[in-house]
Amino acid sequence: MKKLKALSFSILVFGSTSFAQVPEQAAPEVPVQQDAPAPEPPPQMQPQQEVAPAAPTYAQPMPNRPAPREERFVPSEVVAALPDANKNAEVRAVLRTSMGDITIKLDRGRTPNTVNHFVGLARGDMDFIDVKTSKKVRRPFYNGLIFHRATRGFLIQTGCPFGNGRGGPGDIATIKDEIRPPMQFDRPGLVAMAPLRESNGTKLKKDTNGSQFFITLRPMPEWNDKFTVFGEVEEGMDVVKKISEVKVGPTERPIKRVYLSAVDIFEGDMKHQPQAAPEPQVEAQPFQPSTEEPAPPTVNQ
Repeated sequence: MKKLKALSFSILVFGSTSFAQVPEQAAPEVPVQQDAPAPEPPPQMQPQQEVAPAAPTYAQPMPNRPAPREERFVPSEVVAALPDANKNAEVRAVLRTSMGDITIKLDRGRTPNTVNHFVGLARGDMDFIDVKTSKKVRRPFYNGLIFHRATRGFLIQTGCPFGNGRGGPGDIATIKDEIRPPMQFDRPGLVAMAPLRESNGTKLKKDTNGSQFFITLRPMPEWNDKFTVFGEVEEGMDVVKKISEVKVGPTERPIKRVYLSAVDIFEGDMKHQPQAAPEPQVEAQPFQPSTEEPAPPTVNQ
């Protein structure tokens, strides 16, 4: 009986001891670790921007290029506002004709766009449409072109690649008028652009200046403020007169070819200009005044 009581007491003690230990095992910490946020990645993998470096700016050195000198750095908007060193320089064009040279002082101050356009065509710095291939080309435009119109005591005209007054550099090299009144034809030797004219031949088309230009030999007040005058003959009016006096056909085109071998451009000093081409002997025709008023210089259509 004593043994049975002792065994019951042991079972009771053991059972209560086991029951007291169950709560300590019933709350494992594994679920708590699963609910916790994932650990942060190592520092070397976190910044995504380091994978693709930012594009270099103007102030940063480019690969294989030296860094710009800080004292010479100027923002682009300031550069655009700086004055052009050659903007106010005197510009002259020397027409090397088969009958002698004609020096024209270009009026860049009054007609800057027209002068830059003319200079670009003469130097070969501007694209135009080749009339033979209909393709865009870039070369000195005026070399080899003829004077397709010569009216005695009135004007001479050139700049047509066809040689008949119907051609030009194409639409890609056509510019607007720069007629700033008063633009007067009050003396001989003025150089102006020849625009297109309407199909009926009575009106001039606005903003159609291309490559053709003319030089006057007398005042023409009826043309005031109608043409873009972009220069004036400085030397060689005797050559202009001789060209105007050659024998011509029904369309006022010289029968004997009178042409431009080149148009040389000089900015500033002209002391080192090339020698003039030799003048061929051309027999001048006796002057026979006409009772009809010559038509204004335009590009025929």
